[in-house]
Amino acid sequence: MALEVEAAQPPGVFSRARDLILKPQAEWDTIAAEPEENPYLRYALPLALLAALAHVVGYSFLGGYETKSLFANLIGVSLQLLGTLANLYIVARFANALAPRFASQKNENGAHKLLVYSATAMFLGGLFAIYPPLAPLAIVGLYSLALLWIGLPRIMKTPEEKRFPYMATIVVIWIVAGAVIGAGVGAASGALVKFLPSSSATMSESVQLPSAAALPGGASLDLAEMARLARAAQTGELRPLDPQRLKNFLPQTLPGGFTLTSATSGADAGAHAQGVYANGPLGMTLRILQTGRIGEIAASAPELRSYEGADGYARTNAIDGRLYGESLNTVTGAASYVIIGYGVMLSAEGTGGVLPDQARAAVETVGIQRLERELRN
Repeated sequence: MALEVEAAQPPGVFSRARDLILKPQAEWDTIAAEPEENPYLRYALPLALLAALAHVVGYSFLGGYETKSLFANLIGVSLQLLGTLANLYIVARFANALAPRFASQKNENGAHKLLVYSATAMFLGGLFAIYPPLAPLAIVGLYSLALLWIGLPRIMKTPEEKRFPYMATIVVIWIVAGAVIGAGVGAASGALVKFLPSSSATMSESVQLPSAAALPGGASLDLAEMARLARAAQTGELRPLDPQRLKNFLPQTLPGGFTLTSATSGADAGAHAQGVYANGPLGMTLRILQTGRIGEIAASAPELRSYEGADGYARTNAIDGRLYGESLNTVTGAASYVIIGYGVMLSAEGTGGVLPDQARAAVETVGIQRLERELRN
């Protein structure tokens, strides 16, 4: 007699969110083994609705100050909810398209799962809006960066030496896309609210938000810079550069005897250029990516990873408003050096036994400050 085995059902929304926060490695392994699904309807939408409801309740009934009408708040959070889901969808498409550049496997459904489940901490952080004085605690949503870091090799099969530059690129796109969508949502919300009666005080007049939020390790998040980023997107400041302009920064040779063998440029996922160099068995890939004005935001994030062992190390550090990353894998002979600066990301990834000092020298040959000056012109 044949036995029918029922397929295991995925866990509920809240048990999945709990396990992603408390035991992310094991939960990502479970997610990677699950069949294809639509994570937006089953997971993202319920959590986004809860965060939206918390915002409406908090700012309409529990704030202790005058705000725009309940209907105005409902319009605002409804548009924000749609914008949040659209942002995740767009970034997931970019992440999947860029996967081969970082030696990762293209997996469209996996990319959507990666972004949606990484956003768990962001959704949960939105629940603090139910009591407006606690709203700044939504900064715990930055734990989504850690979830993204842990999920990349499990979902997109990203090798260790490519994990930092791939993640940095996704974060850049996430922030810029969020700023652009946020500007559109704000404009649409403002246009609709004009048709509703408003009170004598608006939310922006009644609530004094902090200019910065403290983060673990003594760092702080510049909230004013995030607001400036949205305004920059609205005024067109984030328009991509001519990719050929970035390609012109690639030198013909690098310290250590590396010679340029090929150079490419493009405008997908932001203006970018890439040079491939060789020195016998050693290889080096130099990348430049226009990021917009996110240098201060990226540099203020907590340390993404600090690891040191027999197989190498990976470190990040914030210096003078820029985010620096360095890694070495002694097993594969790979090394990388990355800088996210003001408006540009510059990275070098070496293979075949390249040392971190050689990757650093490649980056310094181009010069992050030189790129920043040129990109401002």
